[in-house]
Amino acid sequence: MKIKQLFPLVALVLFFSSCTSIRNSRSNEEDIVLLPEIEVLPVAQKKRGTEAMVHDLIHTKLHVKPIWEKRELHGKAELRLKPYFYPSNKLILDAKAMLIQEVGLKTDSFPTALSFINTGQQIEIQLDKTYSRWEEYTILIDYIARPDSVKAASGQAITDNRGLYFINPDSTEANKPTQLWTQGETESSSCWFPTIDQPNERMTQELFINVEEQYQTISNGTLVYSNYLDDGTRTDYWKQELSHAPYLAMMAVGDFIRAVSSWESPSGRNIPVHYYVEREYGPYAFKIFGNTPEMMSFYSELLDYEYPWEKYAQVVVRDYVSGAMENTSAVIHGEFMQQTDRELLDDDYEDVIAHELFHHWFGDLLTCESWSHLDMNESFATYGEYLWEEHKYGKDAADYHLWESADGYFSEAEYKQVPIIRFDYQNPDDMFDAHSYNKGGHVLHMLRGELGDSAFFKGMSLYLKRNEFQDVETDKFRLAMEEVSGRDLKPFFDQWFFSAGHPLVMASFFVAEDTLQLATSQFSSREGAPLFELNTSLELCFEKGKRIIPLFLSKAEEVMNYSLYDKEYTQQDLGAFLYAHLDPKGVLLWNYTESKPYEWWYAQLDPTNSFSARLNALESIALGVEKGEITPSDPSYQKMLTAALNDPHWYIAYLALTMGDVFSPKNQALLEDIAFSKKNTTLRAEAIKLLPYQLNKENAIPKLKGLLKNERSYYVLAASLAALQNLDRAAAYELAKGLEQENNTDLQSSIAWVYYSNNSKEGLDYTVELLNKADDEDAYDIGSLLLLELQMEGVQTQLEYAPVFENMAENGAEWWNRYLGYYALESIYDELLREAEKATDTALKDRLESQAKDLKTRISFIKQQESDQELLYYLD
Repeated sequence: MKIKQLFPLVALVLFFSSCTSIRNSRSNEEDIVLLPEIEVLPVAQKKRGTEAMVHDLIHTKLHVKPIWEKRELHGKAELRLKPYFYPSNKLILDAKAMLIQEVGLKTDSFPTALSFINTGQQIEIQLDKTYSRWEEYTILIDYIARPDSVKAASGQAITDNRGLYFINPDSTEANKPTQLWTQGETESSSCWFPTIDQPNERMTQELFINVEEQYQTISNGTLVYSNYLDDGTRTDYWKQELSHAPYLAMMAVGDFIRAVSSWESPSGRNIPVHYYVEREYGPYAFKIFGNTPEMMSFYSELLDYEYPWEKYAQVVVRDYVSGAMENTSAVIHGEFMQQTDRELLDDDYEDVIAHELFHHWFGDLLTCESWSHLDMNESFATYGEYLWEEHKYGKDAADYHLWESADGYFSEAEYKQVPIIRFDYQNPDDMFDAHSYNKGGHVLHMLRGELGDSAFFKGMSLYLKRNEFQDVETDKFRLAMEEVSGRDLKPFFDQWFFSAGHPLVMASFFVAEDTLQLATSQFSSREGAPLFELNTSLELCFEKGKRIIPLFLSKAEEVMNYSLYDKEYTQQDLGAFLYAHLDPKGVLLWNYTESKPYEWWYAQLDPTNSFSARLNALESIALGVEKGEITPSDPSYQKMLTAALNDPHWYIAYLALTMGDVFSPKNQALLEDIAFSKKNTTLRAEAIKLLPYQLNKENAIPKLKGLLKNERSYYVLAASLAALQNLDRAAAYELAKGLEQENNTDLQSSIAWVYYSNNSKEGLDYTVELLNKADDEDAYDIGSLLLLELQMEGVQTQLEYAPVFENMAENGAEWWNRYLGYYALESIYDELLREAEKATDTALKDRLESQAKDLKTRISFIKQQESDQELLYYLD
């Protein structure tokens, strides 16, 4: 499963408010911030172990028919089982909120009726006799699945647990297709068919789906046949002959366009590769998913284990309850995946595609035996994203992706630090966090750094081959890696997988003659936790070359001295010493700072250095400017800025644009080149925002108008419109009207700001209209824009629009959307109090205080209904 992160609109809102910010988690020594003691999370009543296997589910055969008008599924299940080890005369199946009409035992003649108890969560079936572990039996169940009767639960990764979802079944919602789809993870397949709903169970399956002829169906395995019936319906028969966990079973029904491709495996198998999208996105299906066959080849070769399943399908559905899901051979994606060719110019979701495909080895072929070991699924799939980026787009692109991922973990670590593997979670969904995903993926990258590529990937392959079609725990992976490498990896696994937190390290450098002194201080991010043992390296950089010195850090305070030159590395060979830095490849997951001269940071921007080293340098320089320790007009700074603007990775140049307070004539030309010629549209958009400040008005306006008439990138269009607004409001307003028909949130937000700047009422109403139509992904950014507009208005106007934020705080699907609603309401409340305090008229003062009291009451009421612990943490 993949949870998608978003980015661009926030930058646009910051531009509107004339405020820019630089992320800087690594700085000079005096800037390190030790985190406060992390809040101890509630402990479950008991440790969560792996579910005991009483019966083994061997095969599942289902005949299902959607009853659209009732939002129900009529099903007939045929389950083949046997006792796992101990003899048994009772079977318990998970079946949530189902009507169970009949339960029987399949025999050679007529089924034998069996007595059962339906608890609403499970079916307790009394078998006809006591069966041994060598005896198989087949249970027949006639049932009706009622997903709307399932007690819904909300989580961060999976926002609903009804298992089966009818989308617009009565066609009453305009512009929304009629669809049906399932979501089994974590334990919700039992909402649409009776099963043993645990990740350590495996089954083969057959699925017969009866639907109206106009609909496509998708399921696991291959489509064996379609049988057209006289009543205008069709029954599709899907069969999967390889076993997988019940939560990976899926079904989707809808009016999809299917784009057909294929992949030839190393052994010569021809594997169908299909992409299902809504009809209007049919022309773009291959642009969206087209790299899938290449990914399949890459992962198969890298792992020395070819893609094992019968086909590979990807389907995009509406109103999906998560980002994407790795259902075996049939991945479901949320509607964000559907993009036009223009939208793909600005951003794609190839990391999501890579993530779900890598799951087909790590998660589907091998499945975590319990949710405590979710890292065996999600950490691997997250690292699969890095591996694809590295292969397809190079080391810088992969390291940027790794940095973004680490940033997500560090954000979560501000309020939550737990082991990656944990047995005291309250709900399985608690495991789907930045520890299982981001931190776990990064730890795999560190393990690769420890072992080297050859041992790491050979160990991955051994782990797959040894455990194929089985459930696994983390120690099975460790044992495979130990067998290949010959190393004892238990200390590494205990430290990174089974312990919480991360290291905080401060380093300072001092050079005297030909000796470099390195002093380090280490802290743990959790008070009282043991210090980390860190294998890293120190890189010494000279005019003519570099030296790498292995480094092991394990103490609170360490001082080490190194000769810059020796018999092997002479001054004549290396030239003058320039700078030194730790972890030159950016492998470690740590918060660290290096205290050293700014001249060293300038030199560290060398494009031959890793992305991490260059980013670290630029962030430290930006902090120096912020502190006033660096003067932007200084020639050394200007030289550095030019180098950063020419950096091979777009994000380094992007950061340089945000800190370029003074541009030389040379850099002004470079700014135009970036704005009009570079490939990355996020970088171009940032440069365009600066054009009004770097070019004279007569030159800038025609260039911006040209972009607004001819540009295809929505990011660039949005930035161009915002920039023109700063120079010629009338022209921007006129062009905005002509762009209003474009259905793109980034551009629409820019239009909203132009309307607001020309007529605040028109702008506010347009922004509210956008917010009402926004999906969960865009709501936060559009809501932020609305709040920004309102903060420029009087408090009574703010109060007029408060119900918009009340609705957001109460009904936002994502916790961060609800947080924005709360934040906006609190901001309006604070403004009411400030106005009341300033009021000299008694009647006005009383009215403002009464309005504030009423608003506070409404805020408190909404907050009392909130159950998300992450949101409550921020609200407190």
